Amino acid sequence: MAIGCFIAVGCAVLLVLWPGQDWVFSIAPCELITTYLEPPEGDPLTLDAIQRDLALHMGRSAEDNRRQLERLTTAFRAGVLLLVVEMMAWVFALLLQR
Repeated sequence: MAIGCFIAVGCAVLLVLWPGQDWVFSIAPCELITTYLEPPEGDPLTLDAIQRDLALHMGRSAEDNRRQLERLTTAFRAGVLLLVVEMMAWVFALLLQR
């Protein structure tokens, strides 16, 4: 049981610590200028329109990141519980050897 928990803890640690590529962060100045200040067609957007659009974009990014963070939090919690079970199994195994 302890060895099975040890392997499961290792998997949980890898899941939490392995670098993910699907985090949503975008602060590219050239994108900002091209989209809002110097669009290929039409006039630049007003400051109010830029702020509104950026706020909506940030909200979508936060929601995407929140889903991924919830998965990582679940894996972390499972890993902690598995570690406790593993330690208890090792202690129990050691006590049986006496």
